[in-house]
Amino acid sequence: MQYLDFLPQTGYSKGVETKVRDFIKQFHMLEPHEHVIVGVSGGADSVCLLFLLYDLCGTLDLRLSVVHVNHQIRESAKRDELFVKKLCEDLDLAFYAVSADVEAFAKKEGLTVEEAGRIVRFNAFGEKKKELSADKIALAHHKTDQAETVLFHLSRGCGLDGLVGIRPVRGDIIHPLLCVNRAEIEAFLQRRQITYVTDETNEELVYRRNIMRHEILPVLEQKICKGSVEHIAKTAEICLEASDFLANETLRQCREHLRYQNGQNGDILILDSVLQIHPYLQKTVIHRALAQLAGSRKDIGAVHIGQVLGLFGLKTGRRRNLVYGMLAERTYDGVRLYLPEAHKKENVLEPLEFDPHGIDEAGQEFCMKSGSILAVRTFPYKKTSVIEQKTYTKWFDYDKINGHLTVRTRKSGDFFYIDDTGRQTVKAYMINHKIPRDRRDDILLITQKDHVLWMTGYRISSYFKVTQDTQRILEITISGGKTDGREDQCTYFRRGC
Repeated sequence: MQYLDFLPQTGYSKGVETKVRDFIKQFHMLEPHEHVIVGVSGGADSVCLLFLLYDLCGTLDLRLSVVHVNHQIRESAKRDELFVKKLCEDLDLAFYAVSADVEAFAKKEGLTVEEAGRIVRFNAFGEKKKELSADKIALAHHKTDQAETVLFHLSRGCGLDGLVGIRPVRGDIIHPLLCVNRAEIEAFLQRRQITYVTDETNEELVYRRNIMRHEILPVLEQKICKGSVEHIAKTAEICLEASDFLANETLRQCREHLRYQNGQNGDILILDSVLQIHPYLQKTVIHRALAQLAGSRKDIGAVHIGQVLGLFGLKTGRRRNLVYGMLAERTYDGVRLYLPEAHKKENVLEPLEFDPHGIDEAGQEFCMKSGSILAVRTFPYKKTSVIEQKTYTKWFDYDKINGHLTVRTRKSGDFFYIDDTGRQTVKAYMINHKIPRDRRDDILLITQKDHVLWMTGYRISSYFKVTQDTQRILEITISGGKTDGREDQCTYFRRGC
């Protein structure tokens, strides 16, 4: 049996106590011995929540702390604060009052009073939770609030997540009353003879939520469909299940179709393969990529997702400016999302020069400022030797090397020899092999003046390859430093990496 199976039964058939107990159990809202911050305004909803949680204290050994936010909007605000304080004294609970000039905050931030009040409350609850090292924050939103929220989202235009409305659990915030409506709450308080205060501004139709509550929902209930609030709340429940399922599927598709460059906080490449999945999942994968790079979901909408999708049909190099200063660029194998500030060429490779002549079989190591190691050694070539084929270890004909070698990135005029097809520039090779333009200046080259012995991670010049006439081998190995995730490789070298 789980711990909530031991909660006391009320004797009422699916009364408020039973519904809330089952709801808490369904969504694993509470664990024994937790410290819970309860937001209490003094109104019917929050007082009901406080008493229901108080009833659970004995069984779950909960510790409750009450936080009341005084918005300083109306004259009776102090009355409400004192009411909640007295209530906490009677229940022997810790009480904390937070005062904030919500109207001044709204004016300063260019918000509605409703929006400002919500931000102030959440900030107050969060700060008190941190200060008291509490585990959860319990808020008193109920089914009617849920219906209002879903309708608000619909009126502004929303996706599936908008239809979910208020989630029962969001991080450390829980909503135990989402399973009951306002009428049930009032009946509970009346039956238990519990008093509460009424905020007179709840009747003023200057606030959007009051308009929804007093004008729109009653019309839906009385003239469109009786039980509209229940039906909307049930729809939100169904959408919650669908949203959670699709979130897991989106995560799986992200692993398949997204590639991260320079770590999880760097560029994101959306592979061409994303076009093979269902259009809905294409959009959710792109939305998640944009939100991750931006660090926020806010203001990322269908228009931005459409801009990214549109790039898949364009030529390589085409770009789109997106929200939060992000750029999307068509590459050979997908669409890359990045922040231009992260791509300033501030950490350019400092060229490293060394003379392979005089290096013996014991070899020599060169430490680069990127943290990478260049290991060089020479030894006689035996005709029976198997030529080294590792990606980041290569053999060269030592006797064909004349003078110093340089480790650097590309510059105009660089070339190598491609088998029997003759000489080819590094630029042409990169274009032909569809190496993304933003990565070309990061690829490490081992050169003899303009002649490239080795374009690391890709190929060597056929001029320096080992043949039956080779007498001595120059072996070069690169390891450590900044890589793009492949084993035993070090393609990118930048100062300070």
